[in-house]
Amino acid sequence: MAPSPPRSYTRQDVRDGVRVVKGVRAGVGASLIVVDGGVYDVGGFAHPGGERSLRAFVGGARDASSAFRGDGGRSSVRAHAHSDAARRILARLKVGVLVEDDDVDDDDDDDDAATASEDSDDAAASEDGSTTTTTIDAHGVDLSKPLVAQVGALGDAYESWTREPLLGSGPMRFFKSDVLERASRTRWWVVPTVWLPVAFAAFARGVLGVVAATERGRVGGDDSSDSIAAIAGAGDRDDSDAVAARVVVVVVVVVVVATFFAIGAAAWSVGEYVFHRFVFHRAPRTRAGIVAHFLMHGCHHKSPMDALRLVFPPAPWAAVVAASWLAWCVPYTGPHTTAFAW
Repeated sequence: MAPSPPRSYTRQDVRDGVRVVKGVRAGVGASLIVVDGGVYDVGGFAHPGGERSLRAFVGGARDASSAFRGDGGRSSVRAHAHSDAARRILARLKVGVLVEDDDVDDDDDDDDAATASEDSDDAAASEDGSTTTTTIDAHGVDLSKPLVAQVGALGDAYESWTREPLLGSGPMRFFKSDVLERASRTRWWVVPTVWLPVAFAAFARGVLGVVAATERGRVGGDDSSDSIAAIAGAGDRDDSDAVAARVVVVVVVVVVVATFFAIGAAAWSVGEYVFHRFVFHRAPRTRAGIVAHFLMHGCHHKSPMDALRLVFPPAPWAAVVAASWLAWCVPYTGPHTTAFAW
């Protein structure tokens, strides 16, 4: 069966954000852009570069072709050569083609033909109760079934499979078990709700440890009679000495805590980058490695619009946090625990 002709949009249609449904201009409100003569509805599309990356091109005031191809020159700050995966995503957003106003009459006839073709397709599908839509992709993965049981068999094709992202297909199903499936889906606000109290506890424990050590005059291992505690508590000292000592305590605590907190931030940033660069972006080859990679990172590439899998579920990560807390914070109380807050 021959494919239906593409929908025709005038420049005025693009400016007005007209929605064309089965040849009928059904209303306005679409966010339309033009790329190489094609008209694309980017409304609701979460662009990796942010909403501002598309805003200047919505309505067709500026053609997005050069920016998409990356040949806009130095003056085009939004120009970026997009990948093949981005081109596949763009193709799924296509709603029609741009025509000049003089060609509207001819293209209306094409729209009528397209509408008739769609109606006949619908009728044919309803007669036998089936459609030609399939959920099995080019790699043999059935997207309607749990993916964890299938991705391990992809082997060397796994990396290219993740580079063909799904768009607007709804949440992927990972597991056959409903319990595991629910546990794998996490709303973004769950992460700060669970982990901010833990981070605050680690930070507070570190601050209290520094305060206690400073009060005892042993931050630098100094147990002499001239320690801060001795100056602050000696009865034969006047009030000014005690105040000065307290100021020193505060300064020492702030400097030490800030230093270790900065160390924690730097260590986490470097560690995250190294892990992301050399583990997440290293294609696994074994079945177990592919499954683990898909669960931790590959799923984001395959379905970047899955809002329930943008963050790591707290339940499996709790074991890592608990082990780190027992090894890092429980045996000792000191400034190093402030770094654990990261």
